[in-house]
Amino acid sequence: MKRNVIALVLSVGALSGCSSMFYGSAEEKANALYQQAQTQIEHAELEDSATARLAGYQDAVATRQRIIEKYPTSSIAVGLTSGQMAINEMSADQLVAQVDRVKESFVPAQDLVLLRFVLNDERHVDDQALLEYYLQGQWERAEQFLLFALSERDYDVNYWSDFYQVQQWNEAVGNTRTILENNGTATYESTDFSDIYRFDEQLIERALASGDLSTLASDVRADREALVYRLIARGNVIEAARIAVSSVYDDDDRVNVFNALMYAIARYPEQAELVIATVHASLAANPTDEFTSILSPVRVYPDSEAAIAYEQMRLGRLALRLTNYGGDLEYSYILARHRRGANQFAELLESYLLLGQTEKAERVFADVVAKAQEHLSPEDYKLILYRAYVLMGRSDEVEHLLLDELSEYQSHSFTYSMRLYDAFLQAKDATARGNRKRAAELLEKGLSAPLEADRSSPEFNWVLEQMIVAQYLGQIELGPRHYDPLISAYRQLLYFPRSPLETEGIDLTYFYHEE
Repeated sequence: MKRNVIALVLSVGALSGCSSMFYGSAEEKANALYQQAQTQIEHAELEDSATARLAGYQDAVATRQRIIEKYPTSSIAVGLTSGQMAINEMSADQLVAQVDRVKESFVPAQDLVLLRFVLNDERHVDDQALLEYYLQGQWERAEQFLLFALSERDYDVNYWSDFYQVQQWNEAVGNTRTILENNGTATYESTDFSDIYRFDEQLIERALASGDLSTLASDVRADREALVYRLIARGNVIEAARIAVSSVYDDDDRVNVFNALMYAIARYPEQAELVIATVHASLAANPTDEFTSILSPVRVYPDSEAAIAYEQMRLGRLALRLTNYGGDLEYSYILARHRRGANQFAELLESYLLLGQTEKAERVFADVVAKAQEHLSPEDYKLILYRAYVLMGRSDEVEHLLLDELSEYQSHSFTYSMRLYDAFLQAKDATARGNRKRAAELLEKGLSAPLEADRSSPEFNWVLEQMIVAQYLGQIELGPRHYDPLISAYRQLLYFPRSPLETEGIDLTYFYHEE
């Protein structure tokens, strides 16, 4: 018994000694983690990459929390918890706030429209962003952007851009009043938009209830395009289409309202068939030269009978335009002299592919290549037809030349844009098959392709437009991993890039919301 008591006393003494030993170890380990957190913050502050900067601050937050959770009795944990200690002179709240500030820079990564604005300093960039948000039906984001532009950029209507179309949309969704209340600009004050674009909602309701839209088009004190946009904003897309085909006559205006309708059917699938058929009938009876500026409905609903019929009409127009331009489909010298001809040929191939006529596309492509081979070297015609090769899934044939005979084009802006286009098409396909991770990887690879450029690229702007539409339709997703390569490409390839200082000075709190 005595031996057991002695053993128990010795055990307690040993535990007491161990406690002291473990306490000292906890202090050492907490201190090591504290030094690690300091280093993480120091490295983050030196990073040019927003991705790496965010990772560094997030690591520091996680390290701080680890100290508190694993070694709560250590003097460092007590000091951090009480607020008496900071890490690199940053309290817990300051560190979290810094993480949020860096996160703000990623807001544009999920929104190509906003990213284009943040990095672009063209004169019409405000109107361009507003117009894209209106087309996509993003009323809340449009209002956020409008308030931002009024507060931060002294927004005014811009005659160099889509002036009237933007103003028609502003009134259609009630934002002209917002502009007048927040910033009574000279342009708005000199033209009483509130009178020109006045909507009598009761009159609209009566016309919709009776089904007699003829009186609506003549009685509402607004131009016809603004009325179309108002009906779209209300969700009355079929009625908007009827007003558009019966009351809008100018070619540019027709293209604008028809394009808005095609965007809208993505949000109102139950109205899509009738809207597509209505627009199709109007364009068949009264064609417009700018028909390619209208979003093709088969991109939105590839299995829709009305969309397929529309695309067949569009295919005929593309073929006619191309033969008028080149004499026949088997032309070569025009391709050699004008990339525009090659782009029109690619649009024709794409239309065949959208309609599922792959064999026809392959035959036409083979015919043009055979004709080109009679007059041009492979280096010439394959580079000229790069976009067509991408569409036909044969970009590797161009890539082979880029590694050898065309090595001087390896990091050219045109090559970069076509590689991005290739990655974009593959990412769309991966997304459609449900493999979003693979889609993200493909986009990152395309955006990270070699690039050495000091001038703008129309091809890059064109690919970005394709990506903006695809993002709206849910066909691709962009995230923080795409931010850095997008920034790099934008700054090299835009016509009027903002300086990094200007970019960092843009307050994105209007758009930033913690998920």
